[in-house]
Amino acid sequence: GWIRVVRDPPGPDGDAGLPTEAAEGWGGRRIPTQRRPRVRRVVAPPDERLLEMEIDAGGPDRASRFVVELMTNQWNVLALAPDGRIVSALWTREAGGRT
Repeated sequence: GWIRVVRDPPGPDGDAGLPTEAAEGWGGRRIPTQRRPRVRRVVAPPDERLLEMEIDAGGPDRASRFVVELMTNQWNVLALAPDGRIVSALWTREAGGRT
């Protein structure tokens, strides 16, 4: 299975209004999950600009948690494996010469 996330909500006809490659997933990438994943819990830690969604993982290299960073112009969504590794990010950032 996989989860598709687009940056803009769909219009009234269901079209996200994005180029085909963006509508296919995170910039054309698909996030691997178990087939038909279910949300297990959603957490918003107090005094944090985070929203965490935990899903059934289905394997060590599949996303088990999505973390939405709600930081005004630097918001992001991270897909994490069960061991906490970042599997994918909606927006990649450079920090000290590394991405």
